[in-house]
Amino acid sequence: MREAVLNGSSATLAFYGTVLLPQILVCLALLFLGRYMNARLWKTFDWRGVMFLAWLGTPVHEISHLIGCIIGRNRIEGFAIFSPDKESGSLGYVTHSYERSSLYQRVFGNTLVALAPFFGGAAAIYFLTHLAYPQLLREFGAAPALEWRTFVSLGALSDFASGWKSTALHFYYFLTDTRNLHNGWFWAYLWGMISLGAHLSPSRSDFEGFWGAALLLLCLPFVFFTSLAFFGNRGEEILSHLSVLAAQVNMLLLMALFFTFMGALFVTAVTLLASVFKKVLYS
Repeated sequence: MREAVLNGSSATLAFYGTVLLPQILVCLALLFLGRYMNARLWKTFDWRGVMFLAWLGTPVHEISHLIGCIIGRNRIEGFAIFSPDKESGSLGYVTHSYERSSLYQRVFGNTLVALAPFFGGAAAIYFLTHLAYPQLLREFGAAPALEWRTFVSLGALSDFASGWKSTALHFYYFLTDTRNLHNGWFWAYLWGMISLGAHLSPSRSDFEGFWGAALLLLCLPFVFFTSLAFFGNRGEEILSHLSVLAAQVNMLLLMALFFTFMGALFVTAVTLLASVFKKVLYS
């Protein structure tokens, strides 16, 4: 009993530190970069500039909300998967409601609807990578797996860090491969990653009715991992598989963040040049 609780606690802390926290930070960074790019494109090129990045990322975002509503059993009041509105600045929307008497809808449903764009965007990034560069997924599959003792043993922690270093090197070699510049798939992949990354994070309105439920759900990893710990080696195998999957998702999200950051630099350069050209043209 005592060992199971200790193992569950260790796995929970590992989950928060290596999975949840990095994903939150990446989401916040993508949210900022997406808003930054859209604002600059709108200011310089009006509505047409925003549309350049919207037509893939926005449908994925809104479809994810719809799926979240269906699974969470929230009532769908109205939706538009892709309906740009120049006046309001909206690109699409999903409006929903829930029964306050339903614990399932209030806790699980609202949380799922709020976080659905993250899961949907991550799944789209995974699928896009599978189409364009399946070898990346195979290489990320060699990411280090968490064990019960990973964060309670310096040796195990050192091995885990070394494994992450090796995985990160695959990521680095892919990004710095000059052959990408002559590969049409790479440019399509680049644009898709930027579009998805710019619209992956939930918006402010997505979090209505979310925070109370989120605090409760934060306790679930401890319950889940502690329950796994009672299954001994079998539980550790499941933990290992889940941690490798989480590592793949994290690396793909980091790739999306990197590409989106490069996209933000490109948008900044293009909009600055366009502004200078307009001043010269109309002076």
